[in-house]
Amino acid sequence: MSISIKTLSALALAVVLMGTQAAAVAAAPSQSGDFAAALAAAYQQLADLEKAQGDHRDADAYASRAAAASGGNPTAPDQVELRHGFLEPHYVAELNDARQRLVAALEAGGREQAPRPAARAQSSFDCWLEQASEDLQPVHIDACKQAYLLAVADVEKALVPPPPPPPVVDPDSDGDGVPDSRDDCPGTRPGTPVDDKGCPRIPSLEGVHFEHDKAVLTAAARSILDEAASIIAANPSIRVEIVGHTDSSGSDAYNQALSERRAESARAYLQAAGVSSSRLLASGRGEGSPIADNDTREGRAANRRVELTARPID
Repeated sequence: MSISIKTLSALALAVVLMGTQAAAVAAAPSQSGDFAAALAAAYQQLADLEKAQGDHRDADAYASRAAAASGGNPTAPDQVELRHGFLEPHYVAELNDARQRLVAALEAGGREQAPRPAARAQSSFDCWLEQASEDLQPVHIDACKQAYLLAVADVEKALVPPPPPPPVVDPDSDGDGVPDSRDDCPGTRPGTPVDDKGCPRIPSLEGVHFEHDKAVLTAAARSILDEAASIIAANPSIRVEIVGHTDSSGSDAYNQALSERRAESARAYLQAAGVSSSRLLASGRGEGSPIADNDTREGRAANRRVELTARPID
């Protein structure tokens, strides 16, 4: 405010200080005090100031409003239209806008969320309206107006909801495309193809890699296992489940044993390639988990396989 303090009367200076105090309270981390109690104190302060200035009529009006607020029945901001007969036209539009702004802030929760600034805003508005209707002391009018503007801005600031927290980003620490929250194999080496659980995709030994009734690894099978051994070595946080399968030729018992021999052949090869036995678990499922039709030659060939699946080390 550009008004020099030396030019202010006791009333104007007090109103300016009221507005400054409201701003300080609004800046505090939490608001304390009930709106009605704060409004009673603000109106009583105005009543005392008006009485000290010799304006007993307005002093009594403010004292009455203080008493109503103290009794738990705070009055609404003074209505501009009730003073139209005393207001110069150039005041009316601005005061109407100011009252609408004040009422909107109060009804939006200003009384509850910022009780002290809200009380200062209402009492300063009534002071501004009263001084404008008298239109005798421009310094007083401007002091009440500026106190109102400070206080209502603080109320509005308190009503603005805090910005929403930033979205929680599920990190992908190893950059494999699977968020950490769903990654069963964190720390996968960059560039390693992974499954939907974030574990390295280990190539399977299928079809021609096992001939009918055989558990001997073919050259193609050994090449695939060499690739698997490299993937396992590069990802020390995983273990590998090796599961053998057969087609439906032969008895269940025979096929179960054959599937176990096939799994064991793959396990032994990986171990010889340098993979620790503690990271390899071999088992067989016989003919019980076909991936193709055992009634066709091609389907039976596809079912003669060993599947390698990466799992996190427990």
